Amino acid sequence: LDSRLEEAVRLVMVKADGSMKEIPIDREVVTIGRDDGMKLRIPVSSVSRRHCELRVTSTGVLKAPDATPSIGIEGLFLPTAAVDEVRGPHSTFPEADDPFVFLSAWAGDLGLDSGVPQSIYALETEGMTQLGIEALRPGETWELPGGNGTVEFVGLVRWASFQIAHDPGKEPALVASMVALAGLMMSLFIQRRRVWVRASESAAGVTVVTVAGLARSDEADLAPEVDAVVDALDEGSGRS
Repeated sequence: LDSRLEEAVRLVMVKADGSMKEIPIDREVVTIGRDDGMKLRIPVSSVSRRHCELRVTSTGVLKAPDATPSIGIEGLFLPTAAVDEVRGPHSTFPEADDPFVFLSAWAGDLGLDSGVPQSIYALETEGMTQLGIEALRPGETWELPGGNGTVEFVGLVRWASFQIAHDPGKEPALVASMVALAGLMMSLFIQRRRVWVRASESAAGVTVVTVAGLARSDEADLAPEVDAVVDALDEGSGRS
């Protein structure tokens, strides 16, 4: 490929620790998966053998089921087109320096009435007859063989897609999660215990004060807490 492709298209892999690794894009199709034959191999069981493909080219399908016979056209758009005997039609650069559309027209049953779902981006050519193959520059027209209509490459329209999002609930959600986390940590590190104080009168007319404690964990030592309550009661009653 033209060296400009490596400068214009870059794949950056970001690891969990924040480090980045740049993967050169030196071909039109870059395969990603855990199989040995992948351009970018990810040896992780959660990644399929052939996980996905990155394509520099653009493909599309046009279906005309109401035509007689039904017409299906496969298209390959190449922004900077080149053709050789080994690779066939391919693009040497993502910029539209020499745009071409390579078309393959088919006639016959598109299979839309069979009840079997099919992708709108793919053409099922089984049982269809190929009418021909043509390459068009912007402004050129192709007369389909057999008087089956014409296809024109009107031109190239540049566009960009932007997504802008505003989520006003992020900050409250962050604060709530931090408070919940702090509460969870307190429940793990703060020992919970209960202390009871009961005052009752004996048969001799003497007030008897009973102090007891209950720990919520086996590791808690309640003796110092119970003793502290007893000492506080003694001081309040004026006893030494």
